[in-house]
Formats: sequence, C-alpha cells, structure tokens
Amino acid sequence: MRIATLVVLLAAALMVVASSQQAPAQSAALCAATESRGEGHWPIAESGFTQERARESLESLSAAVSTTTLEADFVKFETDLVYLEGYLRKRYAQQNEGTDAEVFCEFLRSEAYVRH
Repeated sequence: MRIATLVVLLAAALMVVASSQQAPAQSAALCAATESRGEGHWPIAESGFTQERARESLESLSAAVSTTTLEADFVKFETDLVYLEGYLRKRYAQQNEGTDAEVFCEFLRSEAYVRH
C-alpha cells in the first residue's frame, strides 16, 4: 500500500470508527464465505469486520505512531490496516448496495486475510 493511501485510510478510519454513532446492525451477509486457499492462507470472515475490531486496530496503530521506541511489527500493522479497510468497506456496502457490495465481496476474496 502506498503511504498516501494509508494516510487517507487512517484519516477516514479516525472519523468513522471514533464516532460515537453505532453502525447499523445487518443480519444478512453481503458475501459468500471465502474458503482458505490452503496452508498459511487465513481468510477473515465478513463477520470479523466489526466496529470493535476496527477500534482495536486503530488503537494499535495509533499507539505505534505515537511511541518514541518503535518495535516494528509490520505484519501486524498490515493486518490492522486490513481490518480498518474491511470495516469501512463493509459499512459503505451496507449503506450503498449493488456495486459497492460487489466491491466489498471482491475485497473479501482477494485482500481480507491475516498477514503472518
């Protein structure tokens, strides 16, 4: 991911995730489940993209940015960014069905996996 993309993503995450308004509850899944592609591929389920998980990721990244002694765990940082992006994409897809849901489902198939 490019730095400019990360900055925009983090700014959007701060505005959405830090807001006190709860995301609307959605009971029906937007996408079909993503199967693992084999050993080492750990897909993140659609249900994993929650406001709570996004806040945890945001707090983790914020702590890393604000510390003076950085112990770089770039793999964890990348996974945290996936959780933030996934949560924002999911919220957008829930509010704007159709093409936006298709884009979110493609994100789940191609990008939503735990980095390790």
